[in-house]
Amino acid sequence: MDKIIELQNVKKKYKEITALDDISFDICQGKILGLFGPSGSGKTSLLKIIGGLSKATKGEVKIFGEDISYKNKEFIAFKSSTFDFEEDFTGNDLIELYGDFYKNFDKDYNERLNEYLDIDTSKFIKNLSKGQRQKLNIALTLSLDAKIYLLDEIIDGLDQVASGKIIDLLIDKIDGKKTMIIASHKIDKIEDLIDDVIFLNRGKIFIKAKAEDLRNKENLSLADFYDRIYLN
Repeated sequence: MDKIIELQNVKKKYKEITALDDISFDICQGKILGLFGPSGSGKTSLLKIIGGLSKATKGEVKIFGEDISYKNKEFIAFKSSTFDFEEDFTGNDLIELYGDFYKNFDKDYNERLNEYLDIDTSKFIKNLSKGQRQKLNIALTLSLDAKIYLLDEIIDGLDQVASGKIIDLLIDKIDGKKTMIIASHKIDKIEDLIDDVIFLNRGKIFIKAKAEDLRNKENLSLADFYDRIYLN
């Protein structure tokens, strides 16, 4: 199976702070990787480097066997854990912005997502709750016809109904060709989607394994295993 994402000895420093230290792994096409760890463990820094939004201090990152550049960034859809858009924009403004900026933005699919997730795109961003911003952010990201989806805290701030709808949308995306990295604290909601797992701790890979192998070995769900290693 083809390796879509490859990292070799990746390190990221912010002045004197080491966010990532000697990170190496690869992901094959169609796999879903769960990226887990407490706040400050390096999940967001890692996703930004893979997505080409931040540059590694040291090490190599390859997408489809090539260094990250404008040529392969168009294959990547990145959903940030934050929603960094102008407060005076409306949802419709963002949809137009995405449509103009991304060649692979599917406006028809986005319209269906907005209806499915009950998103009022006429509202200004400043008038949206955290959950509404999250749904709008997700709808914009999933409307990109990408080969790689980098999803940071995909269901944070959402109620049970909205979370279930997002999970269903992710399942619809899984086709054996699209590759995903999902970083989340709510492991119990997404663990049935996960093929492989990486647990980070203080910028280092603490555990890297196949999800099913880890569950069988530890006789625990991924969520319970997370609690055992980080909360005890």
